[in-house]
Amino acid sequence: MKFYDTVKINLHSGKGGNWIVAARREAKVAYGWPAGGNGGDGGDVIFVGNDDENTLQKYLFHHDYKAVDGEPGKTKDQYGAGGDDLELTVPLGTIIRDQESGLVLHQITQDGERRTALEGGQWGIGNMHFATSTNQYPEYALLGEPGRTRSVVLELQLLADVALIGTPSVGKSTLINASSNAKAKVAAYHFTTLVPNLGMVTKHGQDFSMIDIPGLIEGAADGKGLGNAFLRHILKAHIRNFVHDLSQYETWMDDGTKLLSEIQQFITAKYEHQNDREQELDHISYEVKVIDGHIHLLVRAHFVGEKEMKKHLLLDKMLLWVLNKYDLVNDDEIVEEYKHAMFQHVIAYFKKQFDADLTEELLGQNTFVVSGATHYGTDAWLSKMSERLQSHEFINEFHLDLIESEELIHESRIIDITEEKLPQLIEEGYVEEGDSRFLRVWSVSSPDVIRAVYITMRGKEDGEQWFWEYLKKLWFLDEATETGVRYGDIIVIDPGNYRDTEERFVQWMR
Repeated sequence: MKFYDTVKINLHSGKGGNWIVAARREAKVAYGWPAGGNGGDGGDVIFVGNDDENTLQKYLFHHDYKAVDGEPGKTKDQYGAGGDDLELTVPLGTIIRDQESGLVLHQITQDGERRTALEGGQWGIGNMHFATSTNQYPEYALLGEPGRTRSVVLELQLLADVALIGTPSVGKSTLINASSNAKAKVAAYHFTTLVPNLGMVTKHGQDFSMIDIPGLIEGAADGKGLGNAFLRHILKAHIRNFVHDLSQYETWMDDGTKLLSEIQQFITAKYEHQNDREQELDHISYEVKVIDGHIHLLVRAHFVGEKEMKKHLLLDKMLLWVLNKYDLVNDDEIVEEYKHAMFQHVIAYFKKQFDADLTEELLGQNTFVVSGATHYGTDAWLSKMSERLQSHEFINEFHLDLIESEELIHESRIIDITEEKLPQLIEEGYVEEGDSRFLRVWSVSSPDVIRAVYITMRGKEDGEQWFWEYLKKLWFLDEATETGVRYGDIIVIDPGNYRDTEERFVQWMR
């Protein structure tokens, strides 16, 4: 099966069922008593995590997904049925991003986790609910709220405990096959691995996941090679293993540090435009720290606060070096020579980049000589990771700038758009040209006002009275008056993300 980790789809929630205006006509019941029932709620669009899935392929060729509309209300006080929710299953680690704004709605990380991406329209209210002692048979009701629509991008970020990182042909696929239940393709040429491989490892009674992504090359963070498309899959891995090929002595000596630099660039680029709710991100910093004899890379976000710069720990990653293909060398003297040369390079790099003082002894404790082909040395390596995963609490705070659905609707505001919109209204005959010099046109993007316009049964006196009374309860009337809206002005209502609707015009009558 081909691996797909990014798709774009369109979501449509269900429309709320409409009201009904009806009267009772039964024996022993007062003639004309209101009996119009409510409509049903429209269905929501919900994403559900599924541990058995590992690709977004099923969303590749079908791009539109719609929940069921609510049924309209019925006579005799009967309610319409609510529309069924639409449940879309996705692999764990899937990020749901709004396509227009680029902001993240949710990330699914647990099996069975449910996240609503789009709410259905609320039910319409029948005339039975508006009866009073002075208005015993109201001839108005409320329409069902329109359903909503949204285009989203699904991005799969595989969740693994440990990651294998290396350039092409260092034997990562052979290593993951030897260590886990993965069945990765192995061949003697570059870029054999075209998609991430995910496997489960069992060691000392503990299960943990391991991921191998396509080989990285220098410049991967800028889009070079294949692995750049899959870098996000290793972001949450607690332990990062930099795999070297012992049989390639000089050519591959500095690959680990080059790839570490690429990953840093990728993380920085990913976070540099993210903002905390109340603080602005200033920069990302990296620190190497020795914790219990293990080498950890700490990633911190520095925010500009009201009084001082604040920093927050985003990521805590453990680093290991794995020297693979011992079976092709089979000479301990050569291995020691390789390790010494590599350690000197790593020590110099970490001193320059992180101002960290590492020693060959420390690096030796965090370096493993293995052979994926013969399983040589893999037991000690896997034991090391198993023990560390159990003993250390890793930090993975990604600050994806999660938002709630309603935040995508424009903030509440009233804007004068007379110059832009009035000529169109005159041309369409909505406004007499002779009266136009006295009118102003305003744009309103408040979710509450938008909803009121689209659920009101306009044109009848009772309905109009309800509409204006409802707006009076909101901030809208006072703010509109303060802004300069006057009797006879035209209010343009933007439907926001309501589906199958067009902008509407309301003449200001207050």
